[in-house]
Amino acid sequence: MKLHLWNEFLGSLDSITESDVVALMVIHTSDSRGIRYQLKIDGYEYPSYIDSTDIINKHNAFPSELMLQTFLLDSSHHVIAVGNPVYNNRIANLYRDIISGGKIVTQAGSIGIMVNVRSLDIGDIHLGETANHNFVLKNVSGDTVNIRKMISSCDCTVAEVENTLIVPGDSATIYVSFKEDSITGRFNRTVHVFYDQFTNPTKLEITGNVIK
Repeated sequence: MKLHLWNEFLGSLDSITESDVVALMVIHTSDSRGIRYQLKIDGYEYPSYIDSTDIINKHNAFPSELMLQTFLLDSSHHVIAVGNPVYNNRIANLYRDIISGGKIVTQAGSIGIMVNVRSLDIGDIHLGETANHNFVLKNVSGDTVNIRKMISSCDCTVAEVENTLIVPGDSATIYVSFKEDSITGRFNRTVHVFYDQFTNPTKLEITGNVIK
């Protein structure tokens, strides 16, 4: 079951998003006592459900292939990615990109929006100085995407876009400026870009250090 690897992967998700990522492992077995013992021995820290009658699989008709029995769901319970991140590092990176906001996927599970750089550390910036950076969002879906709104984490961070409509294959540039007038030290500011077509937003991040 590679429970120690699941612990490592799920633990890595805590550091890439401010949102709660809920993981549930469903185990079909008639040996519930043995499985509970194995979970305890391996120190598996996340919720699990022992489905002794296989009722969940009967209702959902999951694929028989082990690699296709792990799913990433969005907040509306739609499947947005399929694959086992413990057995496939490419799938693990895809899950991290989606959860962190670096890639936005359609309900069909294909990539819809990609960002060139999701997180930027601008280093030292003087108090009262303005730092500017551009993030490029590319529409790799087959449909036109509309940017509905952008929400910054504070008034010191401003995000603007010239054109909210992104046709297939085209890109939109998000212009982000940061200026801190009163507080020195490390900072982490975010901009969430929301779309009409997708449930999850793109999360853009600027970090650095304000000095006098």
